[in-house]
Amino acid sequence: MHSRQESTGNYQCWNFKSDNTIREKYLNNINKHRLEIPSGNLQGKSGNFPKGKNVYKLFWDCLLENEAQKVVDKCDENAKAPEGKDVAMVLKKQPLTTCNTNPLFKQAVDDWWKVVNGEDNTKIPTNTAALKSFATLAYGTATRVGCAQKNCNGDLYMACMVYKGIADGEQVYQEGSGCGAAKDCETYQGSKCNNNMCIAGYIDPSATTAAPQPPETTTPTGTTTETKPAEPTTTPLFPVFLLVDIEYGEELSKKIPHCDDNSIVSDAVASHAFPTTFPRFITYFPFSSLSLKLRLFSGESKDCPADQAHMSSDTIRKLFVDLQNGRRSEIAKGTVMMGNDVKCRTAVHMWKLVS
Repeated sequence: MHSRQESTGNYQCWNFKSDNTIREKYLNNINKHRLEIPSGNLQGKSGNFPKGKNVYKLFWDCLLENEAQKVVDKCDENAKAPEGKDVAMVLKKQPLTTCNTNPLFKQAVDDWWKVVNGEDNTKIPTNTAALKSFATLAYGTATRVGCAQKNCNGDLYMACMVYKGIADGEQVYQEGSGCGAAKDCETYQGSKCNNNMCIAGYIDPSATTAAPQPPETTTPTGTTTETKPAEPTTTPLFPVFLLVDIEYGEELSKKIPHCDDNSIVSDAVASHAFPTTFPRFITYFPFSSLSLKLRLFSGESKDCPADQAHMSSDTIRKLFVDLQNGRRSEIAKGTVMMGNDVKCRTAVHMWKLVS
């Protein structure tokens, strides 16, 4: 679903209203505070809270940063987090009295966190209205965060989006003794332990839009066959005509013989309800919300007949899949240029699409 990066200074997010120095100030301070939980150093009213286990280190998420930017751009203290995305948000308005805003990002995290310091430390805190900001940042199951800021006529608005969001009344973390080995991190499969905190590994595919690639299976005759990937379970499939941008359409039109070059170009969104007369070469991909360029081919031709019920779509389907896999390969190899003229990071676990 999402891009993430440890605090190495090379986040490669495409929100140019922020920079890596600011991102590190948010992220490093949040993780510093989260470490207090498994270490037994979380301060309460008359001592420290019980230690916690299965507390995960947060990684930066560029998409969450974009959502946070949308919130602060409203310059509204009462702005809400997006609904239906399983995220929680903290938001702060800080009057600007200095030109150097860098200390304010760390201070905002400290202020969000310290609301717990006056609470009863004999029991695990829960997500109440008074502890909302702390609970959002401290939620042990959370794995990703993205923050943003905006100067609104002398007031600095700062917001952080956290995934997963904690439910009202939910316990902030599990009581335990941190982690000493990977086996102590039980929330996500494939998790690891690093410095008493868990590092998220495999995420249940039912919570994502992409199904995992299945293993090969052996038939009774001893031959090996490839199992067809399972269908995604949570994101509905929507019809799309061409993927990502019109460049795909230009490439495709050159590769489809006899198709009329007199085509119609339009914008659409994958979640749009397409009419039943939507013409020719429809394929399906599991995108839930993605702006697309559509290219509709018109006219009569050998490969684009009017009698669509008897047309062969195998050639077209293969073109779609090959073009998309070509783009995915560029991402996996890290050859795609970002908007700031820096190549993207290489991508791990980039599966090849099959039709």
